[in-house]
Amino acid sequence: MLLVSDLHQTAKVLAATVLVALGFGLGGELAAARTALVVPAGMLLNAGLKHVFGRARPLHEEPLVQIATYSFPSGHAVASTVFYGMLCVLVFAYVRSRWLRAAAVAVAVSMVLLVCFSRVYLGAHFPSDVIAGVAVGTLCLVLFLRIAGRPLPAAPALPVP
Repeated sequence: MLLVSDLHQTAKVLAATVLVALGFGLGGELAAARTALVVPAGMLLNAGLKHVFGRARPLHEEPLVQIATYSFPSGHAVASTVFYGMLCVLVFAYVRSRWLRAAAVAVAVSMVLLVCFSRVYLGAHFPSDVIAGVAVGTLCLVLFLRIAGRPLPAAPALPVP
């Protein structure tokens, strides 16, 4: 659980976001700009909400992690929801196979649930913190895609072996 949590720290999620954006940017894709914007936007929204609510983290006698910031909503939950959600948007834009689309959704949901579970397991958050984080991440992704209009330009279907 420590590894899952560590891999989804702010800097690492932002680095992964940059890599995805660069991958699409090499082809001149609009997806690069959108991916590069939505993940940091979700993280900034989360940081602001933490200060609005100012909720303390759970207290444990022997915590597995010690964090000095506020607890509500979970930043890991927001970041993973926006990041994996945007990856699903990209898969849906470029892949026509229903099986691959279903796999993308399954992987995204599984990763978000794993990240959320790790945060509660480690004692960093209350369950309500991660639920709120997923809600904020989902809202951020939906609003961003709504404001941006059509998620991505129509793309040719990739061949599926």
